[in-house]
Amino acid sequence: MQGTWTRRARAPLIYGAVLALLAYSWMPAKVPCPNEESRAYLAIALAEHGTVRIDRPFREYGKIQDVSRSGGHRYTDKAPGTGYLGAGLYGLVRLALDTDGWGIADVLNLFRTWLMIPIGLFGFF
Repeated sequence: MQGTWTRRARAPLIYGAVLALLAYSWMPAKVPCPNEESRAYLAIALAEHGTVRIDRPFREYGKIQDVSRSGGHRYTDKAPGTGYLGAGLYGLVRLALDTDGWGIADVLNLFRTWLMIPIGLFGFF
């Protein structure tokens, strides 16, 4: 090794540092993030109402910025992949837990913690 760290020895330290940073990363749910909100509205619409129209979440949770309008309805103007993944996660959580009374902040925290962080970690590793 001649006084230097090998790649094999450095990897656990780097991974540990990234995990420690993620463990302390937290974003208040009240911080608006139009990308997340639009995708969360799509996930809610799919899981609760069986449609890609986000009219009902828009009425229930409030106005958001990233919205497309067509034919008198509202749709997310973001790529739908995260919304579809989020719909599956949200649907499973709705089956397992009582989500009555959940606000959009609760849904965003669910997605941040159990969808976006794992996807980010998968991409990193």
